[in-house]
Amino acid sequence: MKANDLRKLLEFRKTFSKESQKLAKFGLWEEAESTNRKIIERLTSDYDAYTRLGDALMKLGDNRAADNAYQSSQSLKKYKEENTRYSIRVAMDSLWEEAVKINRIITEDFPWELEGH
Repeated sequence: MKANDLRKLLEFRKTFSKESQKLAKFGLWEEAESTNRKIIERLTSDYDAYTRLGDALMKLGDNRAADNAYQSSQSLKKYKEENTRYSIRVAMDSLWEEAVKINRIITEDFPWELEGH
């Protein structure tokens, strides 16, 4: 990903995440739901957006959808953490090509996370 594209992506995530948090703070759950869905539409692996979506859905009384959102969040977070641990392990074993490969996967799936970069 080019630096300018990454900058735009980070700005999008930051702006919409803040908006979602403000909406939730004022109890505007339908709007918060919509905002988090916009984030997820563009950043399908944003586990924080899935958590906020789950919170909004729970407040709206859609417990089944909220559970699905929370499960998605946890699965994505676990996937990222496992890849990060694996990358560190192979780097410590001086398996540089494998470390680069896994870090590329991390940066493609979670470009806002600095660890992979």
